[in-house]
Amino acid sequence: MSCSSLQDIRILIAEDDPNSAKLLTDFLRVKGVGCIRHVSDGIEAIDLAEKEHFDVAIVDLRLPGENGFMVTECIRKTAAPSATAIVVVSAFADKQNQLRAFESGASAFFSKPVDLKELLLMIRNFAVQKQTSASQALHTLEQLNRMGEAKLGRVGHARRTQQLCQELAGVAGIGGAELELLLQAIEAAGYRPGEDFIARGIAQRGGAIVQRAGDERVADRQRR
Repeated sequence: MSCSSLQDIRILIAEDDPNSAKLLTDFLRVKGVGCIRHVSDGIEAIDLAEKEHFDVAIVDLRLPGENGFMVTECIRKTAAPSATAIVVVSAFADKQNQLRAFESGASAFFSKPVDLKELLLMIRNFAVQKQTSASQALHTLEQLNRMGEAKLGRVGHARRTQQLCQELAGVAGIGGAELELLLQAIEAAGYRPGEDFIARGIAQRGGAIVQRAGDERVADRQRR
């Protein structure tokens, strides 16, 4: 995967050890990751994850405020595995901690010192999967648009909504649970003669997602 692909990845690092945090941050930046946010407290990690979307969260188990298990549980409640990969790291990599981490919603568990090459490979694989999901979401939405165009008898309907589909699937990285929300919204909107039910369904669930993605990009630029 090219650096340009990693440029779109947003990573949250929850690590109270400054040396470990710097090592991870510097390594990932050199490899081309576009956005890296670091917090040293579990409560801060939970608050930030509620406000912003992250593709990957790297969470140390022994954090002040709230431990890594609680951070993992809170992030997983609002982000499906297809949307956010949670990587738990710990110097205490016994079987009990590993099992509890996975029960809390972790996608992977790394013992310290973290194998940076292995971590990067996991992040790259997740990014590829997410890109594939986004492409599949775009294809699904375009198919729905064409169906709506045929039912409504509106020539060019799919072309007019194609840009919005690309925004939703590409910028927001829609896939998994987020795509399911869109499909549910479209179904809930229903079909009524003369109504643009596809656009209406997308607007119901997708507008907030696109707005959130746009706000986060603006915030990233300001922080840089």
